[in-house]
Formats: sequence, C-alpha cells, structure tokens
Amino acid sequence: MKEILVLCGCFPKEYEKEYVGNAIGLAQIAADRLQKNIINGICETDGLTPYVLTAPFVGYYPYGYKKLFVTSHEYNTENAKYKIVGFPTIKGIETYVKSVRLYRYIIKWCKASPDNRNIIVYSHYAGFLRALGKAKRRFPDIKACCVITDMPELSAVKPKTFLDKCRALPREIMFHTTYKNLPYVDSFALLSKHMAPELKLSDDRFCVVECMCDPALSSNTEENNYLEKREKGNIYFAYSGLLDKQYGLKELVEAFISVKDPKLRLWICGDGNGREYVQKAVENDPRIEYFGCLKHSEVMQFQRAADILINPRSAEEIFTKFSFPSKTIEYMLAGKPVIAYKLPGIPDEYDDYLSYIECKENGLAECIKKYANTDVKELEVIGQKNKLFAEQNKNYIVQTAKILKMME
Repeated sequence: MKEILVLCGCFPKEYEKEYVGNAIGLAQIAADRLQKNIINGICETDGLTPYVLTAPFVGYYPYGYKKLFVTSHEYNTENAKYKIVGFPTIKGIETYVKSVRLYRYIIKWCKASPDNRNIIVYSHYAGFLRALGKAKRRFPDIKACCVITDMPELSAVKPKTFLDKCRALPREIMFHTTYKNLPYVDSFALLSKHMAPELKLSDDRFCVVECMCDPALSSNTEENNYLEKREKGNIYFAYSGLLDKQYGLKELVEAFISVKDPKLRLWICGDGNGREYVQKAVENDPRIEYFGCLKHSEVMQFQRAADILINPRSAEEIFTKFSFPSKTIEYMLAGKPVIAYKLPGIPDEYDDYLSYIECKENGLAECIKKYANTDVKELEVIGQKNKLFAEQNKNYIVQTAKILKMME
C-alpha cells in the first residue's frame, strides 16, 4: 500500500485541550483514542505517513459545545500530516458543510498523485460517506474501508406522532444519506460480527476489529495516588465510565449494597445522569466512594489501584449486539480481573479471561461474593493473564494490520 488517507473526527493532540475544554458534557474520548490508535497502527505497520483529514467530533452549539465554529488548521507530526476541516457547530448545517469541504480535500489529495487512492473512513457518519461517495464517482479507482463502531439507526425509536416525525426528520435524513453512499465502500472493519448481516456483507468484505489498545499505557510508571487511599485488609471493586442507569449502574450499586461484607469497598468515577444516584448511595453506604469525573491518566491510576473491575452493562439493550465495550479492554489492560456480562458483541475468545455474570436474579451479587473470598495472589494471576492477552492480541498494530490486509 503506497499512500493512505484517514477520514475521521479525531482531536489532533495540538488542539485536543481546545475541543475537550469547549465540550458541554462528556467529550468523545474513547472514539478519539480508537481513531488515534488506527493512525499510529498505520505508521507502525507499513511505515506510512498517513494524511489525516479530520472534522472533529464535537457537540452541537449551544447545548453540546461552547463555540459556534471549529476553525481550520493544518500541521504535521512525526506520524501523520493533519488537516483539520473547519465547520459551524449548528445541528444539521454542520453535516452538510463538513461533507462539502471534506469532498474538496479528498479530490485535491487524489489529484496530487495516482498513488493516492486508499481511504479509511472512521464511522459511517453521513457527512463522511456523502463526501466519499461523491469523490468515488469522480475517481472510481478509490479503495475505501469503513470502520463501523456502532449502528444507532438499528436501535432508534420509531416516531409515532406527527410532531415526533418532524423532530426525527434530521436523523432520518442522516440515515438515508449514509445508506445511499454505503455501496461506495469496498470493505468494512466492524466492531461486531452481528453488523455484517444488517449491512448485507459477504465474509470477504469485512473483518472484525472489536477494539484496540496501546500497551504503552499499561507500563505507566507515574506515582499512583489512589494506592494511598486503600486500607489494608479490604477488597476494592471499581467502576469507571459513564454514570447511566441504562448501562447497569443501579444494578451494580444495589448488588454491592446487598453483599453485607465489611471488608468490601466500591469505588466509582465518571459522570452522567446517574451521578446524583451514586452520591445518594455514598451517603447510605460508607463502603462506597465516588471520585467524580477524572482525566484519562487518572482513570488508569484509579483502575490499577483496585482489585477487581466491573462492567455492569447487560445484554437487554439491542445496541449491545452491535458494539464492544471499550471499557472491557481498558480493564484488561489494567491487569485486573474483570466482571462483566457476556454481551453478544464480545467474541468467544474472551471467554477464558472475563468472569461472566449469570443472567439471573442476584447474578452480579454472587459474582461480587465470589471475588470477595478469592485469594489476593489468585486475583493478581488472573489480572496478569488478562493484561498479557490484551497487550499481545488486541494492540493497535495487530488490529490495524487486519484493516490494511482487508484493503489489499
């Protein structure tokens, strides 16, 4: 593969603080890390310097983002050449403007050399696929691979009333634009094998890349301030991430409270609509501690200071079939035992590493009891096994190589 363009919405490091700082609510940090892992994987797999064309994934003004415009920038790093495409952050308008401006830059890149024909598109976002489809009609020899990380169109609630239909119209237009341009994509990297039938893909047109991790993050040698918060003799369970009852937060708290063991502790960090619920739980049970919303570097320290990490997201929602929880691989990379449900989007190769919660009443509470009585040395062995699996099999070089091979 000679040259490659990455069409995405990542936050280039030079401007990351600006985008995260202007976000109202949680910025798309997990998506940003995945995109950067793909970029780094391209560099380290083929020794290429990709051209990264990014229209950053920020919220809409004024409720999701503080600024009315994202401005254009251009700069180079050792790993990539970046072009940040500016756009207004007004809902509806931003998608169209992004697609027009991205199309112009794709055409400019294609014209620069006959070798400039390989494009990786991060997500099947309508603005990206509209630009790609239009460019491929002009340059039919473009080879495009689309990385699809979720499929919100499959779990979207169908509008019933006329007013609901009016509100849903922009969303429906986006979905229509996406599927109209999907035929211009040659291959796909999917987070779940269950996406393939929905997209009507034959086996030779997709690969499964459910996650990527950076092994360097697990070897962080910075002083861990959370180790100082531990008390000798206690067993520490932890959850980090979005505080949302839809993701099993309430079940986790209730299950922990039901286990009346004085040596157990539950640490929680993150933010979301379940924050007040967590704060009330802290008042009612002194064994629970809430640390607020932490920076990613602090979250990694937080995870490594615990004994067992829990992801309580259940398989009740349809989206779990078409996604892989990035939290799971983060937890494994932290070198800890991981308690989780066996979600449809989790490949079977994880079965030897994750401790699955039985889908029955008190299933999570029983899992907590089990680990409460497990020897600390055994917990360490399980954790190191998880870490080794993540580092060797799910690092961004191995996973990106699958995408590049698919494109060849």
